[in-house]
Amino acid sequence: MVLTVAGASAFWRDWSKQDVRAYLHPRIGRSVADLKRVKVLDGTIAPGDAQRRILLVPEPDDILIVYAGGPEGTGYRCAVILSELPKVASAAVTKAITR
Repeated sequence: MVLTVAGASAFWRDWSKQDVRAYLHPRIGRSVADLKRVKVLDGTIAPGDAQRRILLVPEPDDILIVYAGGPEGTGYRCAVILSELPKVASAAVTKAITR
């Protein structure tokens, strides 16, 4: 799953990575109806399933935040990519790139 986040940098100004995680975490989910429709969950869609949401990331700290991008005005790009393996089986490997 990829979640695209967009907005002028003024919106995110002064936010820590923890602030971003706390903001994104409750928004990374799908309705029970959607998950049943695509066969992730068994069963037929029941009344109320469209309003009930399931979070797809267990904890805010499970969201890896990586800052990358170009100058302001060149387009806003951000993606949240859900790992398909449990966090005990995989880990992000990153390396800072400096000029």
